[in-house]
Amino acid sequence: MKTIKFLIAVFALVAFTVSANAQGNIQLGYVQPTTVTTMNGAKTSQSMDGIQAGFNYTMSVQEPVSLQFGLLYSYLFKNNTVLSIDTKTQGHALDVPVDIVITFPLGRDLKLCAFGGPDFSYMIAKSIKVGNSDSYDLYKNNSDAQRFNLQLGVGAGLMFQDFGIKFRYNWGIIDLDKSSATKTVGNGFAISLTHTL
Repeated sequence: MKTIKFLIAVFALVAFTVSANAQGNIQLGYVQPTTVTTMNGAKTSQSMDGIQAGFNYTMSVQEPVSLQFGLLYSYLFKNNTVLSIDTKTQGHALDVPVDIVITFPLGRDLKLCAFGGPDFSYMIAKSIKVGNSDSYDLYKNNSDAQRFNLQLGVGAGLMFQDFGIKFRYNWGIIDLDKSSATKTVGNGFAISLTHTL
């Protein structure tokens, strides 16, 4: 909870500082976070689907370069059935991407942009329910699981007037499992629609 309050406070401070020169937009899209676990040289991966929504502030630095800060919420889910037993996984996450953006005008109302930078992610909650059993709280019951994730992402987007579409891929750069037996990193893909306010 302290980490969430810290991230929100940092974003609010930055947003207030740059508000005079900033342009805001709202964002809605699909995300697919994937955890990759390495144990004894063998790798396994697990993906979830998700809906992401939030807003961004873009501050012009010097044309065509700008700096963009975001605050995004994701609802994550995965349902699968093995041997007639249903398993449901749900999660909630906050992301604060900080990107350097380069914009290339293609015409009067059309722009192409490329961006990249760190993404500070925090899993608020993640639960797993197998069959009729009680939900298993990953972070409450597993002291080795780490909520905070630091990722490095790159992406590209296309803007037409006030509307846009953008793609992003993140690579996890810290271990999400504190145990010495395994190493887990969290990667992720996202596609989003944006609207400038």
